[in-house]
Amino acid sequence: MSDFEIEAGEDDHPPETPYKSDTLEHIREKLQEQVPVNNAACSDCPVSIWYRDKEAVLTCFCSALHKTTWTDGCVPIEYCDGREQAVARLLATLKAQKVSR
Repeated sequence: MSDFEIEAGEDDHPPETPYKSDTLEHIREKLQEQVPVNNAACSDCPVSIWYRDKEAVLTCFCSALHKTTWTDGCVPIEYCDGREQAVARLLATLKAQKVSR
C-alpha cells in the first residue's frame, strides 16, 4: 500500500479523517439537530463545502468535482477518489507539521 492509499474500515466504508466540517459540527452541537449524512463520503471530506440556507436545506458542494454532491433526499456518494486524495494530502500535511516541530 502506498502512502496515498487509505484502507477501508471494517464496515467497508472509507475511514474517518481528522477533518470535521464546521457547518455539520455546528448543526450537531449548537443546534442539537441530527445530520443525515453520516455514511456519505462527503461528510468528512476536506474538499467538501457544506452550507444550509434560510429554509434549512442542507447542501454539499464538492470543490474537487465542481458540483453539488449532496442535498436532502439525494442518494449519498459512498466512495470518492477526490475524498481519498484530499485525505491523503491532509494526512501528509499533518505528518509534516508534526515532524517539523
